[in-house]
Amino acid sequence: AVHSIHTAIQAWQQNQCPEAEELIFSHFVICNDTQETLRFGQVDTDENVVLASLHSHQYCWRSHKSPQLLHICIEGWGNWRWSEPFSVDCAGMFVRTIQYKGRTASLIIKVQQLNQVQKQIIICGRQIICSYLSESIELKVVQHYVGQDGQAVVREHFGCLGAKQ
Repeated sequence: AVHSIHTAIQAWQQNQCPEAEELIFSHFVICNDTQETLRFGQVDTDENVVLASLHSHQYCWRSHKSPQLLHICIEGWGNWRWSEPFSVDCAGMFVRTIQYKGRTASLIIKVQQLNQVQKQIIICGRQIICSYLSESIELKVVQHYVGQDGQAVVREHFGCLGAKQ
């Protein structure tokens, strides 16, 4: 109850400061730190929440009668292939894989305690690139795969890695 009152006061005060950081009202905030649109939901329910790349979603359990476990799938793969269920009870990091038509995606899931009642669940891809150079560099990653129609697809991702401080 104290957390709810404190959050309500913060929200009221933010009416005067629209550029302030977004408040989290729910017990969980799920963040998609991948280049793909994902779907997630509570196991043993019909829930499937779409989560765009680099977006977040404030989440609460759909049902307290079903297991409090989540699963994830990749939206762009067509036929939903859910990952193995996972718990968000304890802080930590683990990997879930999704397999479909000869492709395997590994998702790194990080559960972080934000405060006594809230957690952040960050879903990342497997490749994380950093630079130890003293100069910024531009980076291009080329992804080759077979699309749903059987045609070869090439996607290019561009980014800039800043200089090490």
